[in-house]
Amino acid sequence: MSETFQTRICRHFDLPAERYGAWMLRQTLYPHAGWLRLFPAHDWLAPDRDFIEEAGWQTHWRGFHRAARDFQQAPGNRVFGRRHLRLRVSVSRTRDLFSEVFGEGVPVVAAGDDALIGPTRASPG
Repeated sequence: MSETFQTRICRHFDLPAERYGAWMLRQTLYPHAGWLRLFPAHDWLAPDRDFIEEAGWQTHWRGFHRAARDFQQAPGNRVFGRRHLRLRVSVSRTRDLFSEVFGEGVPVVAAGDDALIGPTRASPG
């Protein structure tokens, strides 16, 4: 069985496994939304934490694409603050980290899926 994204992130960045969620949240929140981390019990970041956890279990691109699509289409992400003000994590930043630790570029996805997860990149920017 392949290693999970969480396992690879922790090894690549020398993180203890229990720091994965907090570290990923810090790395993938849009910069202007970073202050939201100061309120750990607040429900606003619950969808982001769920996405980070779900991404952490993935072992291949197909699973990551599915998790990203589910996150982007979740009803809780359709509110103005999350969708338009981007007070949330960035799927693109998460995808770049996934690509970095799996050591390969983002694969070309089926038609229609690329609109959900953004443009294809060969390496993190």
